Amino acid sequence: MGGVGRYIRFYIKNSDDGQILGCLSLGSAVLTCAARDNWIGWNRQQRIRNLGKLANNRRFLILPNVRIPNLASRILSLLCKDGPREWQSRYGGPLVLIETFVESKHPGSCYKAANWILLGETKGFMHVVSEIGQTTGKKVSVYLYTGDKKRIFVKPLRRSWKKELIA
Repeated sequence: MGGVGRYIRFYIKNSDDGQILGCLSLGSAVLTCAARDNWIGWNRQQRIRNLGKLANNRRFLILPNVRIPNLASRILSLLCKDGPREWQSRYGGPLVLIETFVESKHPGSCYKAANWILLGETKGFMHVVSEIGQTTGKKVSVYLYTGDKKRIFVKPLRRSWKKELIA
């Protein structure tokens, strides 16, 4: 089970012995994020039209026993190189920007080392979709305030990223 919308999993393997070192994934970008949307400078129509050109780095895990210097930032660099090709292949459209959300207890050092841009923090809400009742089949979409703010990082993948997103 991957998640809602578009989703691609990547496994990180040691090239010498094939051992899995970790995993990461790209998925559909969040519908709205004030810091990201203000930074891009797009209006509602532009966001709706071009949101599919963004992906969210939903998961990033390096297994606890793995100790390889600079591995995290190298993986993120590879994601920015290979992710757009895989996205284009699977979903038929360009990928021009990747976003991610990092828990506040973590500084996001690997994203900074891989030249991702820190935009700020979320407001502490979580989007939840759940069934109203077991037999109704109806779902409700709500935003719950958790107070768990996360750091927002983005990585433009092309020089023309802004032009493509506000078109």
